[in-house]
Amino acid sequence: MKIYSQEDQLNAYAQKKKLFIVFLIVTIVYAVVAITSLVLYILLPYKDPAQTAYSWTIYLSTAGYIVFAFLFMGIKYKRSKSYCRFMKGLDTDLKGSWQGEFCGFYEGSSKDGVDVDICVIRNWNKKKQIFDEHHFHIDREKDIPPFEFGDEIKIVTIGSIIIEYEILKKGEIL
Repeated sequence: MKIYSQEDQLNAYAQKKKLFIVFLIVTIVYAVVAITSLVLYILLPYKDPAQTAYSWTIYLSTAGYIVFAFLFMGIKYKRSKSYCRFMKGLDTDLKGSWQGEFCGFYEGSSKDGVDVDICVIRNWNKKKQIFDEHHFHIDREKDIPPFEFGDEIKIVTIGSIIIEYEILKKGEIL
């Protein structure tokens, strides 16, 4: 079963575009306020009491804009951009296939700027004669696959992120 579709990629790019438009609108509003205040300040006569108001308007709007730009572009837009880069990689990166026994999910962290959970799969290593555990990532934006402990599953990954899965055999409940 495929986890991602072409529509997911289009939605990610549309969200990134909307966020950038919001940033441009706020930047234009800030520029208009700052330039208008500066021009009005320059046009005032020497030592006019209104100079303080225009000065503070410029200072406060600049401080507010810097805080907004840092938080918005540094957190929200950056996360959206990372997700778009990840979605672009779904089409171009090399895919790998794994098969093994499902062991569990764990709260994950972040992989290349995308929030993920960790899926642990173990399989038999014929050469070493032991079970190897492999950790794969599942995007938190998507539903968690319906794996149960002991299920024999086959997954397709890009890097370590699961993009397709198939349950080959249901696990035996003890």
